[in-house]
Amino acid sequence: MARRAGRATAQASARAARGGIRAVRSATHAGGAGESGLARVLELHIVQTAGDALVATALASTVFFAVPTEEARSRVATSLLVTMVPFVLLAPVIGPLLDRVRHGRRYALATTMLVRSFLAWVMAGAVGATAAAATPLSFYLAAFGFLVGQKAYHVTRAAAVPRVLPGGIGLVAANSRISLAGVAAMVVAAPIGVGVTAWAGPQWSLRLAFVVLAAGVVLALALPPVVDVGEGEVGALLSSGTDADSTAVDDGAPDGDPGADRAASAPDAASGRGRRSIGPRVVLALRGNATVRAFTGFLTLFLAFRLRTDPLPGFGQTTAVAVVVALAAVGGGLGTVLGNRLRRVDTERLVVVTLAGTALAAAWAALAYGPWPVFAVALVAGTAQSLAKLCLDALVQVDVPEEVRTSAFARSETVLQLAWVAGGFVGLVLPLSGPWGLGIAAVGTAASGFASALTLAGRTRRDGGSRRARPA
Repeated sequence: MARRAGRATAQASARAARGGIRAVRSATHAGGAGESGLARVLELHIVQTAGDALVATALASTVFFAVPTEEARSRVATSLLVTMVPFVLLAPVIGPLLDRVRHGRRYALATTMLVRSFLAWVMAGAVGATAAAATPLSFYLAAFGFLVGQKAYHVTRAAAVPRVLPGGIGLVAANSRISLAGVAAMVVAAPIGVGVTAWAGPQWSLRLAFVVLAAGVVLALALPPVVDVGEGEVGALLSSGTDADSTAVDDGAPDGDPGADRAASAPDAASGRGRRSIGPRVVLALRGNATVRAFTGFLTLFLAFRLRTDPLPGFGQTTAVAVVVALAAVGGGLGTVLGNRLRRVDTERLVVVTLAGTALAAAWAALAYGPWPVFAVALVAGTAQSLAKLCLDALVQVDVPEEVRTSAFARSETVLQLAWVAGGFVGLVLPLSGPWGLGIAAVGTAASGFASALTLAGRTRRDGGSRRARPA
């Protein structure tokens, strides 16, 4: 009897697994994504996000919740510092390096997955061999390498997406799909990681991440060869470009179009070819995105420690942090849905609105510090980050010539990854109460939004009010 029941349970589980796989493949292959190769990028992103979520749950239990608050703060500060300093030094060369490996993006993505898989196994051994209070240096070195590999994956994937767009699907829609796929993977994998960590220990969550990320190596190598095609691509210059410092390139835009001077070239000593600026509209959106990304990094670590030392009324330490993280993830999905619906809105103005909304939410949370304002600012921050990123994608699609887009995505993603780390480090070391910390974040975000609004208004006046709303 027990054997038959076990066999029936196994068969039911297998059928459910097959049904789940079919549902995922149906969703990822829709709209021509299967033929173009976008579906494989989606599947790769699902796997890597699941692996990252498993590692995050293990790290949270070993570095954060398992030790006293001040010791946890010093450990996370050490991890962020060793992550940020090398990344700051490497950031200026990551873009040019990616420009040189255009013919090997599949192998670059596979390498990031392979390295992270190996480092997850190293961290599992370090966690299992010692008590949390005596975590060895090898654990931090492995965590550092894992985070750098994670950032390298995001930058390289951003460069690969424009090569696999199906007909009729733009960059915004493709990146929306990728964002939603990542949110879905995190929603599924995070509870699994929490359960495995609670039942068998963080080392087994890390070993499961090893298996998941190792599968990502295979998926990365299975990406279509078009990902490696780089003929005709030109390096991007993260500047608006002016007649004083560059030579405009005729891109076929009609006279009088504000985007006509969006692409300018500058000498690229490394490659011997011209590099083209991304244009003033994209620069404004990139600055706004960097501000929002820094705010979310600040909010994540500031509240993570503030809610441990000063829990919200009616919520325990772990519960409050979990709610904040969950609402930020929900906000990311909400921002993606809103971005797809607001297709006729002027994307530059929408970036300014996201900055203003984020600043207002942070100000409310600072003035009326409590559960609901804090949870609201987490939701708004997640929504703003997702929505602002879609606005940036839309402007890159409209303003940046096709041969520059791949490099533009890679370089802009480098800036955004660095902004999150910088914001997180400030949030970690800022020794302030909840209201004061959120108030300072509100002032900084409002200042960036005000500067962006002034820049936008000045360009609108120079263009004689002829700017048109462009679809997102």
